[in-house]
Amino acid sequence: NSGQDPVSSMVVFTNGRPDKSAYRKYIIQGIEFQDDYAYMYQTLERRFSKARKEMAWPDLLVVDGGKGQLGMAMAVLKDLGINQSFAIAGLAKKDKAKGELFDKIYVPGRSNPLKIGTSKKALYLLEQLRDEAHRFAITFQRKRREKRGGLSFFDSISGIGPKKKKMLLTRFKGLKNLKNASQEELISLPGINRELAARILQELTSR
Repeated sequence: NSGQDPVSSMVVFTNGRPDKSAYRKYIIQGIEFQDDYAYMYQTLERRFSKARKEMAWPDLLVVDGGKGQLGMAMAVLKDLGINQSFAIAGLAKKDKAKGELFDKIYVPGRSNPLKIGTSKKALYLLEQLRDEAHRFAITFQRKRREKRGGLSFFDSISGIGPKKKKMLLTRFKGLKNLKNASQEELISLPGINRELAARILQELTSR
């Protein structure tokens, strides 16, 4: 997921169902410009640099994108010396302007996508996998942005230092839930008196 605070995600399906215990999220590090290919390289390198016993290899690796993204993923696996260890495919969005009816599956050694034919159930499973990866990454990115926004918000309220910021964010999981809190809920927390609780709520309602 590109833009500010770029992040990426990995989701795992086992026997056609999400295996959420194996999901992973990654904060992109050290890349100062937007480059989706560089983000993908870093993510795959971090994932597959781990020992196989630490994180099992998949039967099939699906990357989000077409021939370009598939080529980048293959380059990472080759650099790591594991390009023959499991199958890989790229899933690209259909181009409605060209009259395409289905998303496209690309595999190594073919310039054109696979013909779907009667394999619509398989395509649907891959689409579920991709959409779940999108959802997981977007949720993670939103939480990071909300947390950062929360910290800057608290900086404008006198009487709230680093410890109280952390306590409030931990307790309410972000500004959205904090806005719905009552004054009594705030007062029940250590170090929050009625006057400070009123200032917090007043600041929230003015945003």
